[in-house]
Amino acid sequence: MIFEFYGEPVAKGRARVFKDRAGNIRGVTPTKTRAYEDSIKLQAIEQMKNEPMFDGALLLRVDIFRSFPKSMSKKKRAEALPVTRPDLDNYVKAIKDALSGIVWYDDSQVVSLLARKFYRDKPGVFIEIVNL
Repeated sequence: MIFEFYGEPVAKGRARVFKDRAGNIRGVTPTKTRAYEDSIKLQAIEQMKNEPMFDGALLLRVDIFRSFPKSMSKKKRAEALPVTRPDLDNYVKAIKDALSGIVWYDDSQVVSLLARKFYRDKPGVFIEIVNL
């Protein structure tokens, strides 16, 4: 199954850990990460329609398409790759977390992964999921 999510990709931010007034340790996901994951969830629900969730072992292919930096010349755009932060694995983590419980039961089902990061005029994420 193939999914397409449009908009600037957001990498998973580090959870902020703190002690509340009762002395309990709490973790809070950054607002930008939470908003992006919620957006992916809504788009995934729409694209899944009435398909059942994937079960068993899965292959996940992820292509991340980021916007070109404004400072990059048109000449350099043709061969440019985003060798910059955020790291590719942080993008994948945000996507896997967003799809858990909607596309698959748990992201531990992903046993094979191919992920790539590119620049493109229209930012977004393309995903292919294959049952193994």
